[in-house]
Amino acid sequence: PDFAQVTIQGYIWEINKFLGWLSQNRLNISDLSKVSTLDILEYRKYSRFEKSPQPKTVNRKIATLRRFFSWAESSNFIEASPVRAVRFLDRNATSPRYLSEGQYALISDAVTRTGTARDKAIIHTLRYVGLSVNELKRLQLNDIEIKADKGSVIIHSGRRSLHRDVPLNSVARKALQDYLK
Repeated sequence: PDFAQVTIQGYIWEINKFLGWLSQNRLNISDLSKVSTLDILEYRKYSRFEKSPQPKTVNRKIATLRRFFSWAESSNFIEASPVRAVRFLDRNATSPRYLSEGQYALISDAVTRTGTARDKAIIHTLRYVGLSVNELKRLQLNDIEIKADKGSVIIHSGRRSLHRDVPLNSVARKALQDYLK
């Protein structure tokens, strides 16, 4: 697979962290075939209580190890991946955080009274286009297309250079037009 440089660096960081932990907690780990499922489970337990990370952080560590040991298995460095039987932590399925209708009304009123065109464009784009704050921060001028009766923004995900076109509703389109004048 073709990964972004930051993804590769993240994998290297996580694998090195695991190998460091392994060398501190087990002696004689001279080859990958000696890593057991129990070692992975202990590392997951250690990771869970290291600086109190969220389950998704621990799961990312396990996913990295799963990918690494899968590669080692397919490359015949090991017979079987010790991560295969390890489950991810339950993430307690939380919804993304968002403003309530009342909170949005307060912000919208404040921006309408005292905000700049930029403030209005930010608030209405977040609200009516459904972008995350990170997506909005990465938005470039050439990602915005506005015509008289329609418009859209191109969102670049960063993951494998994917992008999506998101239509603008009339409120967000007008706010962006006012800001871009």
